[in-house]
Amino acid sequence: MAIINALRFDDASVGIIADEEYWFLGRRKSYFQDSLQHLVTKEISEKTGIVAVYGGTGTPAFHWDVIKRSQEKIVQEFNKHAEKISTVYDIGRIVLGVLQDVKRERINQKLHFMYGFDTDDLNRGYFEVDGKRYDIKQKRIKDKALAMVMGKEKNHLTKPILSNKAVIAGYDAKDKISMYYFNSENSVMSFTSGGYETIGPGKYASGLSFAEFFLGMPLHTRRKGFDRIDGMIQLINSAIMAADYYNEVGGLFNIIFIDGEKKSYKEKVIEVFDNRGKVASEVVRALRWQMINKQDARALIQQLIFKQGDWQSIEAMLYDKSSNSLKLDLLLRGYKEMELDELDESPSTKKSKKGARK
Repeated sequence: MAIINALRFDDASVGIIADEEYWFLGRRKSYFQDSLQHLVTKEISEKTGIVAVYGGTGTPAFHWDVIKRSQEKIVQEFNKHAEKISTVYDIGRIVLGVLQDVKRERINQKLHFMYGFDTDDLNRGYFEVDGKRYDIKQKRIKDKALAMVMGKEKNHLTKPILSNKAVIAGYDAKDKISMYYFNSENSVMSFTSGGYETIGPGKYASGLSFAEFFLGMPLHTRRKGFDRIDGMIQLINSAIMAADYYNEVGGLFNIIFIDGEKKSYKEKVIEVFDNRGKVASEVVRALRWQMINKQDARALIQQLIFKQGDWQSIEAMLYDKSSNSLKLDLLLRGYKEMELDELDESPSTKKSKKGARK
């Protein structure tokens, strides 16, 4: 599984974040999920101004199939009818059709595996094998097969098909920033109107984080938008909350920030992966623990994400600005805060600590 959180900053900018953790068959976990993918090619984006990012949680193979087919379908549709693709909604409409096709194919595969017929055979009441007709008469089989087709049969065979959710966040010149939610269980696409979207195992913790952020904000600010640095800190904090309090969320954070007001595709998209994502989460954690002040946290996030600064230098700056770099280092390594309350960092300890980190 993965946590996918998207936050609308203003009419022109949006951020989306995902973790890397996934559990194979609910038993073995890994930390190499790549949940965020661009749907629109650079060439099409330069012509239309559309930037759209897909983030999915559930079964990786299902989402990978949807993403690859959607990318191909978008190119095909654009080459045939370029005028029909001008908004993120148009991209979402294509993705929804692909998602429904992928779901239908996988349900048919399960039906063939279990009963030897597919959805069309079920609808007409019979199937053929080597030219011989077999009527589907047994009520129990018909009911179970129909339940699978309708998404009501939830077991280990159908869960990888039905338990998939996705978010598309993006920008276009007509609608500006927009986000859409997808659910494979009922094959729907819904417009996200609340300013943020969160899906995955830790969505309730992330939702609480976002709710507290918006509750403290006046209506005119919510409408107009807020500072991108504050928004990025909140986006990262929402993922930290999910990772800390819910199972199947963890690893490094991958972040994509879209600024639709920039001219070129390269300027519109900022991607933060691997070590940069790790340092970004360390900065926000330090702020949560009150080990650095808000002004310093903002400056570090600005340098790390929006100015593409060197992550090693910024991590060193984080420790320099910390009220107690030794305590911060221990907290980030997983030590308990209660046992560190009386920790005293002498000048000699601080000096040796700095030397050790070089």
